[in-house]
Amino acid sequence: MNNEFNFQSNHNGFEPAQKKPQNNYAIASLVLGIVSVLCCCCCCFAETIGLIIMGVSAILAIVFAFLSKKNNNGKMDGKAIAGLILGIVAIVMLLLVLAALVGVYSMIGTVPQEEVLAFVEETYKPMLDEATYNEFVEAIKTIYTTRAGQ
Repeated sequence: MNNEFNFQSNHNGFEPAQKKPQNNYAIASLVLGIVSVLCCCCCCFAETIGLIIMGVSAILAIVFAFLSKKNNNGKMDGKAIAGLILGIVAIVMLLLVLAALVGVYSMIGTVPQEEVLAFVEETYKPMLDEATYNEFVEAIKTIYTTRAGQ
């Protein structure tokens, strides 16, 4: 192209955009953080496999968030921060679920079976599907009969 200033150019005047390098650890942290929270909210959290998946993915989300900080010159980007927060939230939720299960198990030896079953029905029945709730009640009855035989 020839103009009045005798300037020749073969491009349109825009510099090519510099792509920011992708931080795969931050993406992995975010995805695992989402998985860990969804495992608690969507899965039957009384299931052992759901609790294991939740715990492992939450811990990995936190680890990958810190690895992304290491690979990003000491700065955590938004995805890594979100993954870190979701991982911490999932671990807190996991600890609360485990504390509730331990509490119910410890009640079994000191409280009559009818009171425990009433508590379980009031507290856990709205959160669990019918089959899981029935398994939970049967497990409590089995524990009572086992402890009564000791």
